[in-house]
Amino acid sequence: MERKKKEQTEWRGLIKLVDIIDMCLYLKSREWEIVEPEGDELIRARRDGTQITYRWDAAKKHIVCGRHEMALAYCYKIFYRDAWENNL
Repeated sequence: MERKKKEQTEWRGLIKLVDIIDMCLYLKSREWEIVEPEGDELIRARRDGTQITYRWDAAKKHIVCGRHEMALAYCYKIFYRDAWENNL
């Protein structure tokens, strides 16, 4: 009998704490509205009825996010941050 793998629902450490401001700027450039975070959240943004959050896990000292936030984090890393660093 084959076991189903548990679906991953959280990603940790994709965005570094020092990159939070740049991540906000990236989201704004992609037409996300940055709104005031609550509790342990570092970023909260809304666009077209969708809300995303990046939160701080103090125990593990990582930024934690879900599936949609993970996809945006990779877009930021590949198309925004790397392009910026390569042009320096």
